[in-house]
Amino acid sequence: MTATNQETPVFEYGFGDVDEYGDDFECLCDALTHYMQKLNESGKWAGRMSNFGWRRLNGFLTFEADNGRDFLQAILPKTDCSFRIFVDEKDGEIRIQNYHHDSPVGNEWYYIRPATCCESCGEILDRPDDFGDFDLAPHRMIYADKGKKAPVCEYCAENWDWDFVEKE
Repeated sequence: MTATNQETPVFEYGFGDVDEYGDDFECLCDALTHYMQKLNESGKWAGRMSNFGWRRLNGFLTFEADNGRDFLQAILPKTDCSFRIFVDEKDGEIRIQNYHHDSPVGNEWYYIRPATCCESCGEILDRPDDFGDFDLAPHRMIYADKGKKAPVCEYCAENWDWDFVEKE
């Protein structure tokens, strides 16, 4: 889902006076860190990109970031960028519209959400499917005695000695 013209970005960077960028970037990173902590305490993320660069590539990335600076460095290309950040607290998704020399009109989009992790070892389970959308890697949903679902990786599902029962 891309933002509509009526949607207002939470943050913008790189559209104003060049002299203001240093201080603005630090403030932006601090504010983004605040939103990140509200959306995801684990700091593990899964991201999908669409229309990257002049070749309009799609891709998928999992990464860890506990602050706004590390988050942006993990997602954005290593070049001068201007971008708009949209935060959807209801869906838990951060969307970034990026502009740079290979995407000057802002067709490059990043969709990032908290990663689904194995309850036992913490491995990130999110993987892309053939269409570049979010999907889960092969895993088992394990039900604890109290009926709570817990996603686990194949290794942990095969090696758990806990009192869990697998259900369809």
